[in-house]
Amino acid sequence: MLHQGMTRSLLLLTLLSIIAISSMSAQLNYWQERGSAVGYNVGINPLNPNTIYCERTSDVLSVSRDKGKHWTDLPSTPYIYYGIRQILVHPKDTMTIFIAGFFNNGLWKTTDEGANWHAVIPSYGIDGESFDFDPVHPDTMYAGKFSDGSVYRSTDRGETWTLQGIAGTQGELCGLIVRPDSSNILYAGTGSSTISKSTDAGVTWRNVNSGGTTEVPKFAINPQHPLIGYATTYGSPDTINNLWKTTDGGETWFKTPLQKIAIWSLAMDIQHPETLYIGQFSFTSGMTGIERTTDGGATFQNYTAGLPSNFAAWNLRVHPLAPNDVWVAGANGVWGPPGGVYRLIDSSSGFISGKVFLDNNANGIADSSDQGLAGRKIYAIGAIAESTYTDVNGNYLFPNLLQDNYSISESLPKGWLQTFPSFLSYSVTLSPGGDSTGFNFGNYHFYADAIIPGWNMISVPVTAPDFHAAALFPAASSNAFSYSGSYIVQSILDTGTGYWLKFPNADTIYVTGLPKFRCTDTVRSGWNILGSVAKPIAISSITSIPGGIITSQFFGYAGSYYTTDTIFPGHAYWVKVHQAGNLILDGSGGGAEQPITIMATSERPPLPPNSEIVSKSLIPSSFALGQSYPNPFNPTARIDYQLPLDSRVSLKIYNLAGQIVSVLREDMEDAGYKSVEWNANGFASGVYFYKLEVTSTTDPTKSFTQVRKMALVK
Repeated sequence: MLHQGMTRSLLLLTLLSIIAISSMSAQLNYWQERGSAVGYNVGINPLNPNTIYCERTSDVLSVSRDKGKHWTDLPSTPYIYYGIRQILVHPKDTMTIFIAGFFNNGLWKTTDEGANWHAVIPSYGIDGESFDFDPVHPDTMYAGKFSDGSVYRSTDRGETWTLQGIAGTQGELCGLIVRPDSSNILYAGTGSSTISKSTDAGVTWRNVNSGGTTEVPKFAINPQHPLIGYATTYGSPDTINNLWKTTDGGETWFKTPLQKIAIWSLAMDIQHPETLYIGQFSFTSGMTGIERTTDGGATFQNYTAGLPSNFAAWNLRVHPLAPNDVWVAGANGVWGPPGGVYRLIDSSSGFISGKVFLDNNANGIADSSDQGLAGRKIYAIGAIAESTYTDVNGNYLFPNLLQDNYSISESLPKGWLQTFPSFLSYSVTLSPGGDSTGFNFGNYHFYADAIIPGWNMISVPVTAPDFHAAALFPAASSNAFSYSGSYIVQSILDTGTGYWLKFPNADTIYVTGLPKFRCTDTVRSGWNILGSVAKPIAISSITSIPGGIITSQFFGYAGSYYTTDTIFPGHAYWVKVHQAGNLILDGSGGGAEQPITIMATSERPPLPPNSEIVSKSLIPSSFALGQSYPNPFNPTARIDYQLPLDSRVSLKIYNLAGQIVSVLREDMEDAGYKSVEWNANGFASGVYFYKLEVTSTTDPTKSFTQVRKMALVK
């Protein structure tokens, strides 16, 4: 048993050591309400600090996926008379949630985040927090029943339960915890404020402490040194209450200096287990607040700022991955009206600020005449994702940011390009209490172009950040086709060249990027599709190498061909040349090439592409998985991939915990260029991964696997 316990302790220490969150020295000092609630509970998603749960009103369980900024009611909630007392989200499957209340309404379980519930222990009720899982093997769970001290055990993630034994001799059980170094060792807060201990998985129990008050509702155990533990006591009068501590595995308990105060809730920062939060819970007027110790209970500091007077702290949580995310739920008085859900805020946290300005001359510099742009959305992505909007002067501010590395980026409206910074986003390292400012964005409004339903002749007159056809023209319903004696499918486009694309509806498309005012297009003898530059160019100003190349007139397309005397940005045009060479479009006013010679022809250009005249097969030469577009996205993203062979295809979305959250493809597919859209409505902001796995059905030795990252920012 000693060897097994040491192994579990080492495993738990290893798990803790890989949590990549730095120790915070900043002072935490006020509470900010993040949601109204009945007041008895707050639950956390152990894998995602953004996601929390509370009972918004009687029998209505709600979820927030942005740390309490917005709340959504779950599809259903069981009837729990007199309020839910505990919400437990399973760490291996966060769609699995357990809830229970005071009276014997049952221990309820959902495996689909509230769409459906079923009672796994029908006649079951709690007073403190008395169902728990083994931290190392969380599918092993225990549940203690308040009314008679019964202790149940499950080994299948809480689906079926077995009665193990009866804890204590007082006929009730308030708090229950599993010791992290052995799932056979349990502590229970039993009647008359006694503490009982079991070393055989709850079958037999012995009394290890008597306190003389009414209840022991909550325990906490140091996961790095599991012989150290803590317990709260509650009763009347307040003078007989205290915080208990053990340093010998629960065999003996002693009082900490936190005495003569009724305390109920308790939460430990498992990354820094000498840090605990203890919630006051008193009938006495003026006795309120949360006590905090950072030295294992030797000294305490009270935090009351922001909490209502007479706030009774029913429930405390510290997120295991983000120790600065401290939550409390309570009531205004022990049995008073709802008090809400609150988050502890770091008063010495820093801020990041900047400005979005109209870069009128697209020079990447904030000139004195460049005014600010209001209503622009800015993202700060670190351990969590935040967003804000610029004010009327174009300024933005992210206050109360904790220590982290942040990526600061902007969301550009259609028709705009970012001229500054050149690297599109900022990487900012924020230290405790640090302030960072001057992270400005220059924006330049480019042009919009109307398209017609069906085929259009298109070009790209800018140096775009992404030249994939799907990124430039996401609304297109066809591949992009260039022309070189016959039509050729192009997945990556270029400036200067013209293309055919088909669109399902009339629309306005926006082409953004750094304007290109001069381009040289290589042409072959015969018909060519010529692109454009970022300003209109008169046909008479087009030059050539060699000079004086003879061309036909230029033809545009708007459902039928027409001749034009101007090359307009974003459009493309047919021209027939009599010899190979280069045509130069120069809107910068430079160049010394000789002008072309135009000789009209009665011949009409080739028809738009169709299945009969596309000479190149629409079959790619290799497997590939494209970057999702846009990225970041909200709420939909398009994912392109290509199959050179008929294949069995699997395309799945994963969260940061490696769990599959969506299956986009799981089927046989023909060879070709493919595209699929993921709608992330209902998913939390954060980083996701998408994985393509392909195996040829005709040659199983040919397979392909690739994983890419995408960011959902709401």
